[in-house]
Amino acid sequence: MTDFLVLPVREAVAWVRAWTDHTWPMTLQEAFAIRDRLGWTPAPDDGRFFTTKLATDGEEDGSIDRVDDHGVPGVDFPLSSRALPPQRAQAAPLTRAAYPQYVQALTTLWGPGQDKRGRNGSHINRWVLPNQVSVILTGRDGLINAHVKSPQQTQAYELEIYYKEKGYE
Repeated sequence: MTDFLVLPVREAVAWVRAWTDHTWPMTLQEAFAIRDRLGWTPAPDDGRFFTTKLATDGEEDGSIDRVDDHGVPGVDFPLSSRALPPQRAQAAPLTRAAYPQYVQALTTLWGPGQDKRGRNGSHINRWVLPNQVSVILTGRDGLINAHVKSPQQTQAYELEIYYKEKGYE
């Protein structure tokens, strides 16, 4: 079993900004270049899946979404290791301490985002950047993830929320 790790705030922000600061739409080859620059190891059978230094037991812990007509729709990656059940009690205080630090750092960059609670008690913070890329930070005891979505995915999500609010489901 591997040790539980949480990225330092500066490194977590650098990982997020490697994706948000890139020009969108993004090709798969451009996404692979960012993945490689961050030192993430591609899966041997499909480079869209990768392993970061936070991987639990060497398992793939991140992914680049399947390319659509607008290029890469997004990327998902951890900012902490995934705590296995025996580690959860020790990992929970670490993720509880790190999550608000990540939120504060991203809020300093982009202003306040949307803040809500998930059904399972998880924290969810979302920012829509001036380039229309969105960042969703999710955290629960033993795991923190970042999700970076393309402008097209951001727009699709916004439309989905609008229609739900209007009662069209």
